[in-house]
Amino acid sequence: MAEQLRRRGHINWHEVDGDVVAVDGVTGEVHLLRGSVAVVWQLLDGESLTGVDEMVADAFAIPVDEAASGIGESVAMLHRAGIVDDLGADDAVAVVGSY
Repeated sequence: MAEQLRRRGHINWHEVDGDVVAVDGVTGEVHLLRGSVAVVWQLLDGESLTGVDEMVADAFAIPVDEAASGIGESVAMLHRAGIVDDLGADDAVAVVGSY
């Protein structure tokens, strides 16, 4: 997994008991991120997501291929929520709602 993502700058977030509460400072939307989505969110720093599947597999005691699939779904969810940007992306991701 070589995708490079970063958290959008206007997102304020806090970890609470392993979950992440992320608040969009522009729209006021609140997002509750759990499980692998919370893990991926916390690892976002503009670096490649390479190796994250092994970390998630270890954290949840699941096979690496299952973790990789979950990470792909997590990344898609973060994109749909509009709270991440691809590095080098010219267009901002549209906010489509909270979940």
